Amino acid sequence: MLLAFSLVSIVLLLAQATAASPHEQEIFVSTHTSAPREKVSGHNHVYYTQVDKADQLFFIIDLAVHPDPPRLNEHNFVLLNGWLDETYPGLEDATLKLSGECPRYGEIEGRIADIQRPVVRHLTSNARGYEYGGPLMKEFNELLYDQLWPYFPGKERIKVNCWFEATARLPDKRVLFSFAANFTVQWPPID
Repeated sequence: MLLAFSLVSIVLLLAQATAASPHEQEIFVSTHTSAPREKVSGHNHVYYTQVDKADQLFFIIDLAVHPDPPRLNEHNFVLLNGWLDETYPGLEDATLKLSGECPRYGEIEGRIADIQRPVVRHLTSNARGYEYGGPLMKEFNELLYDQLWPYFPGKERIKVNCWFEATARLPDKRVLFSFAANFTVQWPPID
């Protein structure tokens, strides 16, 4: 279960900004379709979900996932850089839902300002550098995630197909960002 929630937590990737009303964002029926998927920019195998990239309010500049795909018994790291054009009403109460299956289904949801992993990082305008925690803000934002995914297999070999999705929403349900990935986790790893 820890692995499922850890895989779900890696979900920190975001999408393109526009000022769409809640009625202008058409929700896709499924994230697991054969329709063409638009890749999120950066070092990753992540694609946009829920609404088109152009309809997501958070513009993803870069999403780095290392290693890609994630690996057991290694330190996994995700860095998401993005931009919000404006301070949307309710932004301080925006939520992040992380869901996935690896091999069991799990999901968690909470206010972005309250969660510890991933954590929001802001560059301050003074000489102090970065501030960690709190909500997303207008202009540049970073989301950071890192965790060791321990697995104690003994002699047992495993190979599991996994998926995860991360969706951030405003209280009025507009999508700030939403993305997903499908990948395989195995032990021992293939180099």
